[in-house]
Amino acid sequence: MLFSKDVLLVVCPMWGTCLPPMGVAYIAAYLEDKGVPCDVQDMNIALYAAASADDKRLWQMENFHLWSQERLFTTIRDKFSGAIEASAQRIVDQKYNIAGFSLNGANILFSIEMAKAIRRKSPDIRIVFGGASCNFLHRHPRMPFRFLTSSTDTASLLPEGVVDLIVMGEGEEAFLEIVAAYKAGTAVTRAGVVPATVHSCEMIQLPPYIADLDALPFPAWEKLPLEKYEVQGELPMIFSRGCINRCAFCNDWRMWNGRFRSRSAKNIFAEIKALHDRFGKKTFRCNDLLFNGNLKVLDELTDLIIGSGLKINWTAQGVVRTDMKVELLRKLKKSGMTTIIYGVESLADNVLEKMGKPFTFADIQIMLKRTKEAGINTWINLIMGFPGETEEDFQITKRRLEEVRDYLDTVSSLNPCNITAATDLEISPEKFGIVFPPDKDWCEGWETADGRNTLEIRKRRAQEIFKYLRSLRIQTNFVGIYDGDSPSQDRTALKKAAPVVKPAWGRSFRRVFHLPVVFFILVYHFLLALYLQALKFFRKTIIFPGG
Repeated sequence: MLFSKDVLLVVCPMWGTCLPPMGVAYIAAYLEDKGVPCDVQDMNIALYAAASADDKRLWQMENFHLWSQERLFTTIRDKFSGAIEASAQRIVDQKYNIAGFSLNGANILFSIEMAKAIRRKSPDIRIVFGGASCNFLHRHPRMPFRFLTSSTDTASLLPEGVVDLIVMGEGEEAFLEIVAAYKAGTAVTRAGVVPATVHSCEMIQLPPYIADLDALPFPAWEKLPLEKYEVQGELPMIFSRGCINRCAFCNDWRMWNGRFRSRSAKNIFAEIKALHDRFGKKTFRCNDLLFNGNLKVLDELTDLIIGSGLKINWTAQGVVRTDMKVELLRKLKKSGMTTIIYGVESLADNVLEKMGKPFTFADIQIMLKRTKEAGINTWINLIMGFPGETEEDFQITKRRLEEVRDYLDTVSSLNPCNITAATDLEISPEKFGIVFPPDKDWCEGWETADGRNTLEIRKRRAQEIFKYLRSLRIQTNFVGIYDGDSPSQDRTALKKAAPVVKPAWGRSFRRVFHLPVVFFILVYHFLLALYLQALKFFRKTIIFPGG
């Protein structure tokens, strides 16, 4: 078969629909910069844009299990079978040399279906899997890649011969070597690029990482249909890769081998200006695990933005660190920052310590207050039911939400504690007193050996916190319960401007008169009617008797 094009990068559903996917945009830009023609197909947004209003609900996170669990995926496979076949045929007709799929959690099963359809139609095309879900290994006799293994019977989800290579780690340099090797007719020798025929962890070498992130070209957003995404006027960015923390429930830091690398402030600013000038974007979402891993870079970046006179808005997720002074926060506000999402997860010191968090509730209080007084919206993430969280710890978190309510705008995500691959919780369950019942999904259905922490308890705590947050008038954007028990969720876009901190008398008034607005309106109308009736009686009997 003759190939006319080099590389196609594909993003299958389920994926986010608000903003374009950044990983494939980075790889496409890198390949093009090195002289390798590359196209990008966001099949996720194409199917979403064409879906009916009812089918669009399939992309809501409450339906995550329909896409990710084998026993439920039949619904998705049947609904989109025609689209899968048609898309596979178009890819084959375009005669691409290599088709690369970006895998991340919920789109694994759909990506496998697409790969199978392409392979049936074209035995010669090279199919490559990469992305976050290709980074986690375990000692399985048939398939060492954890997320490509069945959760029901530990069989391989990938039929033999469907996928040629699996890429671990960063995709930019790896994909370039894959293209070069195929053109030369040689095998790929780069560590972390694994033939799909490899069935042993011992045969897999961990990938190297890009030392200089400034050397990467900016993402090739022009290759994606930007007009189709739900959030217009905004694009995602990253300032760094990796994390400075080692949280026990997180596998992101382990995916990067515990390394943290930051771009320079000049390089970040150059991208902001390019996106502003070329694409007309004035709002940016920093997709880093934490944007404040390097405070020196952050301080320099604010100076560059302020000095340029660019009028932009941006949001980011950060870690609680009290060495982030109010002066820097005020500069961040002046540079256009509207919201910081702090990954606090709990407000009980006992739980924070067990999670491996390098801060306490006192630190959280300081940073929420400091951030709010700088004029920046404060959001947090919460996790309920971490192993070792007692009922007392849960009540402490609940009480402390009352203490920080004046400095907290939104809970961005509220989740029962799940156990994902390659986290400390999964690698060393005995250390945390965890057992995995054989009849339950290990990710959500784990329990503690003493029976004091079960899925039902974790769900109950998340639901109770959600209701309590509503009583405090603190918005909750997302509740991570996927089995139909999730409470109602408020879905509001990022606020464009932070409200100012209310003075002390205003906060006291709100505590005393914390009643629904509708009730005040009803009482007002009742008193007004009573007053008018009394006035009518007074006029008729006293001022104008007999009138």
